[in-house]
Amino acid sequence: MRLRRYSLLRLLILAACAGVLHLAGLRSWLLAIVALVVAAGSAVPEGAGALAVVAGESLLRRSVYQLVAGGCTDVVVIAPSGRGDEFAAEAADATASVIVVAGTGDRQESVRAGLVAVAENQRLREASVVLV
Repeated sequence: MRLRRYSLLRLLILAACAGVLHLAGLRSWLLAIVALVVAAGSAVPEGAGALAVVAGESLLRRSVYQLVAGGCTDVVVIAPSGRGDEFAAEAADATASVIVVAGTGDRQESVRAGLVAVAENQRLREASVVLV
C-alpha cells in the first residue's frame, strides 16, 4: 500500500496543499511553519518578477501575506544579491517573522541559501514544516 509510506505529517501537508486542510489549523500542534520564497531570479527584466506590482500590490508582498494568512509563522525571502533592503521593505509590515537572505542566479543555490538560513536560526531550525 502506498499510504503506508507517508507519515501523518506528510498527509496533512499534502491535504493542506490540495486545499482540503487549512495550514492555520495545524498551528495548534506544530511549532512553526516556515516558507521559503525564492525571489532571486536573474532571468526576469527589471520591474518584473517579485517586485512587479499587480492590483496595487507587489507579487512579493502578496506572496508573503498569503503564506501568513495560510498559517505560516515565518517566511524566508531569498532576494537577489545586493537588493535585500528593497525586498525587506516590501514585507516589513507582515505579521510573521520575515528574514531576507541573498540568493544567487542559480535557483538551486538560492534555495540552498534559504535552507542554510533556516538551519542557522535557532528558532527556525526547530520548525515542524519547511515549505519550499
